[in-house]
Amino acid sequence: MKPLFDKPLHLIVIVILLVVSGFYFYAGRQQERFDTDAVAYLRQALADIGSWQPQVLRRQLANEASAAVTDAQLDALMRRYRALGAFKTLEDPQFARLTAALSLFHREPLLSYSGLARFQHGSAQITATLVLHDGRFQLYNFNLGPPQWDNTDNGGTPDAG
Repeated sequence: MKPLFDKPLHLIVIVILLVVSGFYFYAGRQQERFDTDAVAYLRQALADIGSWQPQVLRRQLANEASAAVTDAQLDALMRRYRALGAFKTLEDPQFARLTAALSLFHREPLLSYSGLARFQHGSAQITATLVLHDGRFQLYNFNLGPPQWDNTDNGGTPDAG
């Protein structure tokens, strides 16, 4: 019987498995270390953003994200979602291990979460990547899915006014 390491393909597969296992372990450690504070920050950020004022969202953005978005884009986003009303809750935020694992190549930890954000008049699926910068979480990436309106008297879509 030949040793396992005599075949280069076996060695490559073992190395790949070790690297993937290392990433998975690292992501799990990041989740253990930051999850409670990150989810609390995300909920508070959503409560602030739920005022639907562009400058409030801009204050939550990391420098990289803020530099990538224009005032006009923020205004359009706020107009689109303003009718949802005030933030109520974030249901069962799901941690994305892949982002945490890949943050090994980033100078600061990155943590991604997704979940259903409920607002006064509806809901929207959110995905947020948080960056820990100088001991403080900020939004590195933030995405709101299409608004889902609660049943209202005017056919399901509240007045955006």
